Amino acid sequence: MMKHSYFYVALVCLIGIGTLETQAGPKGVIVVRPFGPGVSIQIDGDFSDWPLAAYEKVSEQPLFPDGQDALTTDARGDYLVYDPDRVGFFNYPRGAVSEDDPNLDFEVNTYFAYDDNYLYVLSIFVDDEIVGDRDTSAFGNAPYLNDGQEFFFDAKNDSDDCISDIAFPSIDNEEPNLDDFQVGTGINDLLDPVLPMDQGGWGAVQGIIRSGNRDLLGSGNFNDGTYQAALAASPGPDIAAKAYADLRAAGAPNPMIAQNPGLTFAGYALETRIPFRVVDGFTPDHNIGMTIFWRDVDYSNGTSIQFIDWAQSSTAGGCTTASAEITDIFFAPNWGSLEFNPNNPLGGTAIPLWEIFK
Repeated sequence: MMKHSYFYVALVCLIGIGTLETQAGPKGVIVVRPFGPGVSIQIDGDFSDWPLAAYEKVSEQPLFPDGQDALTTDARGDYLVYDPDRVGFFNYPRGAVSEDDPNLDFEVNTYFAYDDNYLYVLSIFVDDEIVGDRDTSAFGNAPYLNDGQEFFFDAKNDSDDCISDIAFPSIDNEEPNLDDFQVGTGINDLLDPVLPMDQGGWGAVQGIIRSGNRDLLGSGNFNDGTYQAALAASPGPDIAAKAYADLRAAGAPNPMIAQNPGLTFAGYALETRIPFRVVDGFTPDHNIGMTIFWRDVDYSNGTSIQFIDWAQSSTAGGCTTASAEITDIFFAPNWGSLEFNPNNPLGGTAIPLWEIFK
């Protein structure tokens, strides 16, 4: 298969756009805002220090499959909410991993923020079965076996192709994909939690799953490579998880909780800090191509892993056929983007004018 799909070009010309834009997607935009003065975030899994009330709008995709079939969507907001009618499921259909009511045992809200050095991500999961014991690798380098989430990034926002059509499942180590990479995060029972276990602390791991830049990936064992070096050089934890027996009591704003006032929902929070400048172009001064998919692992049907993509991708086969590209998560035009807005900080106390100009 060629790097620039004849299928995709033909589809673009058919609707009259004429040329393929050299940018990821955009299958929606997530507006990322900085923390305001006075906001101090600790990466510990406790989300009480996040200014969640300052988030303004959900970046909501059209109903499935309208968003998947479109070249672009108008999804735009500063946080995400799982909606089973507006996401793409791959690996298993909806409900296949559920042991209880599939409408009540999984939901997630995901929030983004940034500063000069890091992209911050908080996800609050409603999940009645937290699974962190399937990855038994030495360094936690198979987080995709446990509950958690993953991100695809296009640092320069210039990928207009399938990012893995040379040697799937690897990301192509040539332009425009050298700056593309996949970050995996997950619950991990074998790793020490940031918070003590009697405070709900749970082990978690972050690392590179794939990268066009092989130096970033290293051996792929989450213990080497330039990405792991960047994490090791940063002060404090880069990821943390905390389990909650009652998310409502903890102040979780998930819609499922608000819509069912008589029920108690258990789950967990996953807090991640991703360093900027790990590859050329991964900086918050321009849009960055991105998609996110959440993972829900349950034991009800043996061991099932449900992958749920916000941008409605529903296959993950490396775009091996042109007809499948429009559905494949490895096809960069299926992604959305992060748009960094420094002018609307999240919470905190405004800086007095006399402090600005003194």
